[in-house]
Amino acid sequence: MKMKSDKETTTDNKAFLQNSNDLFEKMTAYMPRCYFPTALGKDALLEFTGKEFRRVRDIICRECRFDETGCIERNAGVSPFELVRDLFEQEVHRRIRKDYTQLSVISIRESLIEKIRRAVALSHLVTNYIKVFLGPLSPVCGCGVAAGVGAAAV
Repeated sequence: MKMKSDKETTTDNKAFLQNSNDLFEKMTAYMPRCYFPTALGKDALLEFTGKEFRRVRDIICRECRFDETGCIERNAGVSPFELVRDLFEQEVHRRIRKDYTQLSVISIRESLIEKIRRAVALSHLVTNYIKVFLGPLSPVCGCGVAAGVGAAAV
């Protein structure tokens, strides 16, 4: 039984890069069946598909030990990945699930977190203001009074 050398294996792994259909199939193998983006605006989706393209491209380059920069230099500035980028991004768009319920939950969560941040900041400000005017008290008493007033501010 003849064993393949590392060089032959690397050549076999890179053979799919010559055919854009094979490359596209290999790239889609690394995609999840569906995506749930946190925003559905045009710019947000473009950024999302670009990040996903770069993520999958990097996985394939790492897995196949493919030097994309060297390939671009040898092929007059053309990457084999750029030949399938539009198809890949269309596939990402096809797999996006527009779950408006999930998006509304995310926006509600973000607004509640912002309200909590503001309340804590106000509490700290009121507590510090009260501590300035309390004067000398025992540590426990001063802490209790300041904490109670700060909590009441919320």
